[in-house]
Amino acid sequence: YFVKAAAGGADMLKAEYMGVKEMFETHTIRVPEPVAYGTHQSRAFVIFEYLDFVGSGSQFELGRQVAKLHRSFSDKGFGFHIDNTCGATPQPNGWMDNWVDFWDTHRLGHMLRLTGDAGLSKDIVEKLRQKTRELLSH
Repeated sequence: YFVKAAAGGADMLKAEYMGVKEMFETHTIRVPEPVAYGTHQSRAFVIFEYLDFVGSGSQFELGRQVAKLHRSFSDKGFGFHIDNTCGATPQPNGWMDNWVDFWDTHRLGHMLRLTGDAGLSKDIVEKLRQKTRELLSH
């Protein structure tokens, strides 16, 4: 088994457990099977199946599996029923009707807000977001 634990990290680990569980249940890509999530005293923990990563697999096949995973979706649209994190950074996952709006609002837009638009002018930020929307629409 592979165990992760954190003091004060209950929401983060619960979201990770739930996200990996959803990926596992698509049967599209090999991810560790989630075994348990819980808390003990002031620590949260998550237990996953241990995967022994030896050798190198086909990057082409990995790409196919990731694409297949991303074709699995909810009737609610694009998002997830719980917000999660990317490392320690909060990541909103509210439901949206289409992928482009989800990415622009909850990924790129969110990160730009957190970084104060990365020091870029509003005009440049708008051009970046528009170009990204165009690329994701194909």
